[in-house]
Amino acid sequence: MIPAVTQRVNEGRELGVAANFPPWDEICERILGRPGLVLVIGATDTGKTTFVTYLVRRACARGVATAVVDADIGQSEIGPPTCVSLGFVTDCVEQLSQVQAATSGFVGSISPEWALLDHLTQTCAMAARARESGVPLMVVDTTGFAPLPWCESLKRAKLDALKPDYVVALERRESTSPLYRTLRGLEKPFVSFAPVPEWVATKPPEMRAQRRAWRLSRAMASGTVRAWPLEELILENTWLGSGQRLTRAALKQLSAETHTEVVYAELIGRRLGIVLRRDGEHEVLRAATERLYGTGTVMVIRTSVLDGLLVGLHDAARNFLGLGLLAGIDFAAYRIRILTSIATPSAVRMARLGYLRCNPQGQVLGVVRPREL
Repeated sequence: MIPAVTQRVNEGRELGVAANFPPWDEICERILGRPGLVLVIGATDTGKTTFVTYLVRRACARGVATAVVDADIGQSEIGPPTCVSLGFVTDCVEQLSQVQAATSGFVGSISPEWALLDHLTQTCAMAARARESGVPLMVVDTTGFAPLPWCESLKRAKLDALKPDYVVALERRESTSPLYRTLRGLEKPFVSFAPVPEWVATKPPEMRAQRRAWRLSRAMASGTVRAWPLEELILENTWLGSGQRLTRAALKQLSAETHTEVVYAELIGRRLGIVLRRDGEHEVLRAATERLYGTGTVMVIRTSVLDGLLVGLHDAARNFLGLGLLAGIDFAAYRIRILTSIATPSAVRMARLGYLRCNPQGQVLGVVRPREL
């Protein structure tokens, strides 16, 4: 069903500072003449979100129902940071942050660099939901482009997977990156290279970090630490909970053999996953586990990595319910404790571990690489 649009912009009403920039007006006219899926790309501080708002306001003024996929996981306007969110524009908004998230997909990072597949998957999933709704105009806002191999690969993958009707590439000056050269080789009505207005300001990293912390803290506001038996939850993005638990006697023996405290361990085929209180010598760990269990691979998690780890909580149908912060795992009782403000904790059936550690105030404490989990 196409959401209704409440038209509150009168024909002669000003749209603010973004109301009179002819290059953007021309692009918007082309898109609104035949609405479809629009992918907006550009480097940091080139006005991607500003352009999306510019286009959305004009669509609203014409009564064109619009969906926005906010895939800028570090500086999200719709939904919480670390998530790709989908919102339907049902009223003419001053800012994109006024659009409510209809649904979100958890990525667990503020940069796609460590979560390329997660980011691409959730962006495609939100775009698919937008298409299913039947809205004529769908706009995808993206993370800032950088001329790095992983970033160029991600943008190309989005082009291939989303198959947008329009690409709007914002640039302060002509880019010579391979991606932009690729875009210039495509059909011109399909790709629009847009200049950046002077009134689009650059934002210092400190301002970006402060705003991100504020939005993360809002997602955790009035949170409560809740506990779940690990048998009742599916843990994703980690080996925890996927194998056969070692007994206390086995843990004691392994601690003695490796000369470090092994808090928890699981045997997963010919791999052994262990949780340590502090770092151990990898070669000693590998040799001991191979001798005792015949394993070819040892996977190590330090307990400090789990402290404050961002978690995406989902129901049995894998629908995103909200964010949480890992408050500890009691391995003896086999229970997990998570700080969260979700309204239906009893519905949680899956916890996906993220790539970010932060405190309840939203301040980032560290980045966790995939191999650390």
